[in-house]
Amino acid sequence: MESKEKVKTVEKVPEIKSRKKTGRKTGPFNNMTKNGLLRILFYLALVLLQVWFLVSLVASLAKKVPWLSTAITYTAIVVILSVYSRKEDASFKLLWIILIAAVPFVGVVSYILVDSQDVHRGMNRRFTTAIKRYRCLIPQDEKVIRQLDGEDPYAAQNAHYIESRGGYPLYHDSAITYYEDPVQALQDQIEAAKSARHFIFLEYLAVEDGESITELKDVLIRKAHEGVTVRMIYDDLGSFTMLSDHFARAMRKEGIDCQVFNPAIPFLRYFMNFRDHRKLFIVDNKVGFTGGYNLADRYFHNETVYGWWKDTGVRLEGPAVRNMTAMFLSTWDVLDKEQWRKHSKKATHVDGRKFFEEPLGEDPLPQYADGFVQPYADSPLDKEDVGYQVYMNIIRSARKYVWFVTPYLVLTDQLADELISAAKRGLDVRIITPGIPDKKIIYQLTRSYYKNLLEGGVRIFEYTPGFCHAKMCLSDGRVGVVGSINLDFRSLFFHFEDAVFMAGGAVLDDLYDDFTAMFRVSKEVDVETVNHRPVPVRIFQLLVRLLAPLL
Repeated sequence: MESKEKVKTVEKVPEIKSRKKTGRKTGPFNNMTKNGLLRILFYLALVLLQVWFLVSLVASLAKKVPWLSTAITYTAIVVILSVYSRKEDASFKLLWIILIAAVPFVGVVSYILVDSQDVHRGMNRRFTTAIKRYRCLIPQDEKVIRQLDGEDPYAAQNAHYIESRGGYPLYHDSAITYYEDPVQALQDQIEAAKSARHFIFLEYLAVEDGESITELKDVLIRKAHEGVTVRMIYDDLGSFTMLSDHFARAMRKEGIDCQVFNPAIPFLRYFMNFRDHRKLFIVDNKVGFTGGYNLADRYFHNETVYGWWKDTGVRLEGPAVRNMTAMFLSTWDVLDKEQWRKHSKKATHVDGRKFFEEPLGEDPLPQYADGFVQPYADSPLDKEDVGYQVYMNIIRSARKYVWFVTPYLVLTDQLADELISAAKRGLDVRIITPGIPDKKIIYQLTRSYYKNLLEGGVRIFEYTPGFCHAKMCLSDGRVGVVGSINLDFRSLFFHFEDAVFMAGGAVLDDLYDDFTAMFRVSKEVDVETVNHRPVPVRIFQLLVRLLAPLL
């Protein structure tokens, strides 16, 4: 596959410097952010107060009840054995075993509230029930799977896995467009919203009521006033520093039905560890957008503190958008408490079904046949790590090369071994990470993985123009993934995620071109540089590495 000439990312960087003189905000400290930072400090103070109270209470009781310390010790031993028996990466187990052994009471309580799989069974049932309501509306056409199997058996195996374990079918009649920059994607989202006749759905980790989405917000409000159903989901913690408490209420007053995912509560609570990291924008079940970008100024180059913010996305047109609609509605059902109470666990959600039936029966959808696409979602509650396994399957089936770009590199031992094994087999294995960090601790954690990967033959590139937030994978020009899934513990195991698996088609040429453009403006990391890290940096990276599963 030959690289095509195109506008290189580095050529766009000078625009950033000129923007600083326009009066636009170039940093995160506006009034909304200050409001969010105050909330964070307040909530953090209350959580720390709870921890102090619990530790003090137990210490006081231990003096009065001699057997309490012994009971806590034996409980800690039982929990440690339970952690050891879990089918998880060694990094997870080691962290909890050390914490529980060092401070038994705090460790046991933290484990139960943060990572115990037993305490969130009720929430798991709610999400599982909601997802089942819509999977019957997106059946798999077995002819499509067989057709892909005839063209690329390895890609077909991955598609079969996504359909059988994730519940999202493969399509061969939908178009896909790749965006190497979110600015054009946002403009196309606005145009798609203007043409909406039935509904517009939005689901994002982070939403900022800033300059970038002013036009989009105006269109959404106008469409809501026209009678179009407009629904928005945003993650409370993800938008913490970007939105005030009043944003959702303001949207509802304008006719936009707004739900806040997993509101941050200043009390220790297990479900707080799971966040909605998805990025979905759906119009009339006909057009859908996803990728790595959120609806905030930094993603559209209106903030410059991290240099050139690199991100990507895709637009789907055709029946494959139904998968995205099912993702959104299954989450909406869980958040919409009023609707949830109206329907039993076994009932079909009548309100949700209409969004599949009305738009599709109106106009015939165009038919496409350039490659296969498969939008899919991942949930941390179903014990099936779809995003993780899709990446693993792609690495294992690669024949010539496999390339990744990720803002955060926090790998399980198994995933690191697969990447190194592929490199040792003679494959061209490359990973692009940011050159300018948005989170300095995570940046050091990312760099702590370099040494083993480089010594194993994996090539690592740091994106020099700025922060690279894209989440993509490309292998052999045959298969690719674009979505919200990072190569880190949080995305792979703790977040609600979405992505699009692609097999064949011209869109993979676009991914290839953008990867090669990123390589040209990135600095390749060498083993010698990593080996000459200062001792304090090495010690800090080792300490942070121990906490990797929680970061």
